[in-house]
Amino acid sequence: MKYLSLLRVRTECAWLDQAILSEKDNAKLLHYLKFTLHEHYRKFDAVIDDYKTAPAPSRIGVTAQVLKAFYSNPPTALRGSFKLRRTDHQLDECPYCGYPSPPDTLDHFIPKEKWPEFAIFSNNLVPQCRDCAPIKGHRYYCSDKRQALFLHPMYSAALSAVRFDVDITMEHEKPLFKPRFSIEKSTSEEEANRIKLHLRALKVPKRIVAYCEHQYKRWGRLVREKGCNIKKSFETRLDEYGGHAYASNWAAAFYLGVLSRPEVIKSLQGDVHQKPSCVPECTLPLMLDEDE
Repeated sequence: MKYLSLLRVRTECAWLDQAILSEKDNAKLLHYLKFTLHEHYRKFDAVIDDYKTAPAPSRIGVTAQVLKAFYSNPPTALRGSFKLRRTDHQLDECPYCGYPSPPDTLDHFIPKEKWPEFAIFSNNLVPQCRDCAPIKGHRYYCSDKRQALFLHPMYSAALSAVRFDVDITMEHEKPLFKPRFSIEKSTSEEEANRIKLHLRALKVPKRIVAYCEHQYKRWGRLVREKGCNIKKSFETRLDEYGGHAYASNWAAAFYLGVLSRPEVIKSLQGDVHQKPSCVPECTLPLMLDEDE
């Protein structure tokens, strides 16, 4: 999981100006609220740092719905900024959980439903996978645990220290997956406890097991249909992730877990060791007219 400090702005948020300068009917309301919002933005870092204290209740009144509407139905320039943050981030895995696919949605780290003042604040909008989104939902601070449930990927490098491992055993010819986690030795005890809470709150262990079960079935089908070589295929994919040293996402952990168990490789490979022969298709060119 990647530390997203470079996404964080340390000056005034340009996204608010994009909203104020737009032609939307409610833009003038944001202009009158600009000073107040900047005050909230300046306090945001302190709110994140003081994770053991619940944020003060929002005092944004009638403009709360306006702020949330600027997120759900943004003007053109702001929509472009949201799109860049949502998809043009050069991430290959979810920064919250390590799911091995580019995230394509945005999370309000501090929920906009309870704190609408941060609805369009760029430091509060984090790329996230679609599985994390409904699990995290509107949660942030837990009164029972007296602290924030989650680590902010833009403010904490702790998640980038997490390493994934999957122990695989075969019982009655079926694989059993047990995810394990490790952290860098330099990680403090406080950060380690926060990481554990974060991973549990996002149900990461359970989701990794489901992911591995799906991948095992998928690769078994590919072997039968395509005749691929499991060992070579997994080694190639590990090279794409930077080698065999450690796993920073679920896919690498799955590949390493399989490769470390000859009996699992044998189970997946079965008796198929070469590609099935196939007859070349007879094809015709299909010409599409250019759009007018």
